[in-house]
Amino acid sequence: KQPCKFEPVGCPEKLENKHQADHQKKFISPHLNMVLDMLLQLASNVESLRDQDVESRENIRVLLPRLDKNIKEVDNKITLLGQKCSGYQSEGATGTESGVGRELENRTEQLRAKLEDVVRKLAAWEPRVGTFEGIVAVLNREIEKCSSQMEAYERQRRQD
Repeated sequence: KQPCKFEPVGCPEKLENKHQADHQKKFISPHLNMVLDMLLQLASNVESLRDQDVESRENIRVLLPRLDKNIKEVDNKITLLGQKCSGYQSEGATGTESGVGRELENRTEQLRAKLEDVVRKLAAWEPRVGTFEGIVAVLNREIEKCSSQMEAYERQRRQD
């Protein structure tokens, strides 16, 4: 016994090859309903993915300029702090002041590294969004194919 050709869309029947054609003719309407249900679910999933993709792209477009502005501001502050720290050291600062300057320099380097990491992560999202768009396009094509097949089945059913 072989599973029905409509098993991927929900038909539980297992039949001998000689009974497959009769089964398909007899249960064409339930089979088409199963295909329709699956198609509608796929369409809903694609629409949901499309909405998420649009939302993600918009968030990235809004956040990147803000992040770039913040990075520039922080970089300017880091530069100023670095200049002040060097000023302390060049003026013959005491051990405590010099330690504070070094601590500030270390902290600014840590912050700069974190900012660079955030920028790298955001840049990594850009190709992922493109990949996601590709997946959505493929799913759209598949839905169109299924829809065309379903329409053809429906036309054939009406003719029979």
